[in-house]
Amino acid sequence: MDDRLILAGGGSTAVAVDELFVEVARLHRLAAAARDWGRRLASITSSLQALGLTSSSAGFLPSRFDASAVDAGLGGAASAITRSIRLAERLGHDLMSSAERYGRAEREAVERWRFLVGAAAWAVGAAPLYAAATAATIAGATWLAAETNAVPRVDRIDWRPVFSSPEFVSLVRALADSPDELAAGGAHVPLAESLRAGDGLGAPSAAAVLLAAAAMIAGTGRSAGAVGTAGAGPVLVERDLGIVQARTVHPQPGAPLPTAPRGVAELAARIPSPEPGAPQVRVERYGEGADARYIAYVTGTVTFDVHAGSEPFDMTSNLHGVADDAPAANVPPAAMERAVRLALAEAGAGTSSPVLVAAYSGGGIAAAQLAAASDLNVVGAVTFGSPTASAPPSDGVPVLAFEHAEDPVPATGGAGAPSPDRLVVARAALDGAVIAPDDVLPGHALSRYRETARLVDASEEARLVAFRQTVAGFAEGGATEVTSFRFGREASAD
Repeated sequence: MDDRLILAGGGSTAVAVDELFVEVARLHRLAAAARDWGRRLASITSSLQALGLTSSSAGFLPSRFDASAVDAGLGGAASAITRSIRLAERLGHDLMSSAERYGRAEREAVERWRFLVGAAAWAVGAAPLYAAATAATIAGATWLAAETNAVPRVDRIDWRPVFSSPEFVSLVRALADSPDELAAGGAHVPLAESLRAGDGLGAPSAAAVLLAAAAMIAGTGRSAGAVGTAGAGPVLVERDLGIVQARTVHPQPGAPLPTAPRGVAELAARIPSPEPGAPQVRVERYGEGADARYIAYVTGTVTFDVHAGSEPFDMTSNLHGVADDAPAANVPPAAMERAVRLALAEAGAGTSSPVLVAAYSGGGIAAAQLAAASDLNVVGAVTFGSPTASAPPSDGVPVLAFEHAEDPVPATGGAGAPSPDRLVVARAALDGAVIAPDDVLPGHALSRYRETARLVDASEEARLVAFRQTVAGFAEGGATEVTSFRFGREASAD
């Protein structure tokens, strides 16, 4: 298991382990301290000159007094201070330059992936029959080789190392941004023009197109802007939401309620696990009346069914949440976002109430939407394994996004765009880890993200420290009330 944390974003183009940024900050502090020493030495030198204890003012001193020794000492000290300042500044600059180069190389790698996958998607769209025939030929040859024992049977291959590899994650990220090239190929748009036009699009546009296709298949005949309206059909179409169960815990004598979280690990520990029939949202209230503050904890995707069933934390909700970030999108709010909003309102939160949100997997899409909402007072959000790269928060709202190198789920949000308020914490979580046989996506496990959160709490990196201070300073003492909510979609009228 690799305990190194890789930081990216947050208003910087540098990408590096948190320890590098810590060392750069230390070197900056050392240079500042050395400059202060230089100012103090200059003051001491002036005082000695006023006392006539240096060569420049030693005319009345006894002949046996060696002013040159004082001069040598002062000069040596000044030289040492100057060297210290230059060395600290040069080392700090070199470290940051290496982080900038790493970040630039990473961005170039992402662009190469996008170009290659985009070109392949365009080719498939331009010649679908040829692509299908090629795929069928490869599949047939693989099947024949497996039947003759030339290669292992596909159903005997452990695909988990493939799905958990950083290369697969990069492929998923590029694929999420490439459906526009596929459509352009089908429309016979030249490849160069397709790639240029696709630079401004990405996963949100792809999700919006998919929702539009679902509406057309359902027979609505409407555009993507009307997806999810009444009568649209059950596939990838949102429906009304209702509270199935709300369980509130009030303070009782002898029954202590949880205290306010002091760090990111405590936030991660309180996120509900995504289990069928379990509560999906937990809200903690601290304080009373106008002074009340709220922390919302949001679970992840419970089911991957594309039919909009009773469980709102599903693929329909995921796609609506991602599509909401598309330019000029007019899709209805995702069920997950509506669930969190309803939970906060039921718990007593108003539009001006300070809110902190912590979410896992698909639930992070809702957290990102809330962090960007102008009608709420969200002061910070943290997401674990969530596809939120294309959802920039409101100005000044810090978002800490955890993404494991072996987790393809965050990559389904595409490459996105950098935001000065969104800091990504990445980690290789599976190095040397023991993986259970039934663990399909081990890099996506909430338990492993909780491990990474504990590492963040132990880090001295300035931006991570600042976010921890936001969490620790958000609320004090014990919770006034804790409520767990279970939501469900209402039955379809169709």
